[in-house]
Amino acid sequence: MDRWHERREVNHAGYDRPDPPADADQLRSLRPATSSDHGLADYLAGRVDRTQRLDLPAELKKLDLPREGVPDLGPARLKVAAVGGGEVEVGGWITPARIVHATKSRDVVVGNNCTLTQTEHHHFDRVTVSLDAVLEDRRVREALGNLVRDGYTFLGDRAFRAALRQTLIERGGSPDELDLPISDGHANITTRSGVVQVGDGSQLETETPIFVQETVLPGAELLFRNDGLRKTFVAALREPEPAGPQMARFLADMLRAAECTDQLRLLDFAAESGVYNASVFGIFCFTQVSNAGAVLAGAGNTLIRGVEVDVQEFVGEDIARAVTDLRGEFTPRTPPVVPAPRRWWELGDLRNPPASPPPPPPHRPGPGGLW
Repeated sequence: MDRWHERREVNHAGYDRPDPPADADQLRSLRPATSSDHGLADYLAGRVDRTQRLDLPAELKKLDLPREGVPDLGPARLKVAAVGGGEVEVGGWITPARIVHATKSRDVVVGNNCTLTQTEHHHFDRVTVSLDAVLEDRRVREALGNLVRDGYTFLGDRAFRAALRQTLIERGGSPDELDLPISDGHANITTRSGVVQVGDGSQLETETPIFVQETVLPGAELLFRNDGLRKTFVAALREPEPAGPQMARFLADMLRAAECTDQLRLLDFAAESGVYNASVFGIFCFTQVSNAGAVLAGAGNTLIRGVEVDVQEFVGEDIARAVTDLRGEFTPRTPPVVPAPRRWWELGDLRNPPASPPPPPPHRPGPGGLW
């Protein structure tokens, strides 16, 4: 018989009433343990099983007690990542948001203790190597002109490399990922986005193909990082023939150096136009995220990113034209002609040097006093 089954009887008042247990200890065994049985100190010290606590006093209900078996995920955070080599631009007044609006984003995850594994496949149809920075920058042209006129020297190469440093593209202004605090009870709004995952403890894996028709790889970047390439460049400019062997060697070395360029560096050049940049704008506890590659809103979320780059071909059609233009401007200096030293027997008798010829007679005026 079930222990909760009790015989009922109808009393004179007309309602059913269960018979009380015969023993008071039996009643205590059926009732869950409360804090009053063990004391507040025992409860806080953890000497009492908290899973059996059903009726707590008011002072215990106000305490923020950890729940057993549930990990502490920490406060809620907003994680934003840009696509590829883009940047996250921040504007407005950023405060812990109560409302998060994600729009025009690729992957959006809303929940706690979630993991987003994102892989981007960048396909470049054409990577063009250009020497425009060398042609346009005045300091680079002056340093290169000194190398061509005077020949390759250590000091001249050092000045040329220092001038190239000023033309490099450095994308350090804004980060490509951003982590902001948000309110624990925030609301999420998602519009015009790609993949949206809502729920706690989710595991999401996405692959995003990105096709780029053409990107420009600055030749100044390759010249700055390759010492041998600078020597070949100067030799090609000093070569008298426009399409000589030094020129062919320089073109081959330039394309070979372009193929060895780091993949993430190619993304920096592709993102220079700003189309991959994400924006975060906040005002009055409201935060809007636009054009992001990944958005995660919640506590304990993890973002894992992977990038793969595939280049169809590297071309350097403009390199030969640039070298031709520079060759016409820089002319190597011809060394002065120094007469060969004469041998000692060709110097004659040094003790009796030959007499110098007599000076010409002075000019005298004619009879009329005219010259």
